[in-house]
Amino acid sequence: MRWQLAHLAELCDSEAEVRVLPFRSGVHPAPGLGSMTVLRFGPAAGLSIVHLADLAGGRVLTDTAAVSVHVRAYEQLRALSLAPDESAAMIPQDGRLNAPQART
Repeated sequence: MRWQLAHLAELCDSEAEVRVLPFRSGVHPAPGLGSMTVLRFGPAAGLSIVHLADLAGGRVLTDTAAVSVHVRAYEQLRALSLAPDESAAMIPQDGRLNAPQART
């Protein structure tokens, strides 16, 4: 696990946006969701698709209603997560998690 945390720390210094969802955020808005990728091709929900990863390779959702549900779940997770700089502060290079600093 230390290698994984060290890799996440490297990603924090790249173009990727790494966010930590702390336990204090409460109930996860999408339990059991797993890995999800939202591809947006414009501001309208009808121009988006969702890829759900699974052991068989995954599936792609194109139905506007299904995509909207997943986009809302993603937005809720993002709103509950720590900001990228706060998330990066929790993932040091040595792979040991730090307690988050109290918000002022």
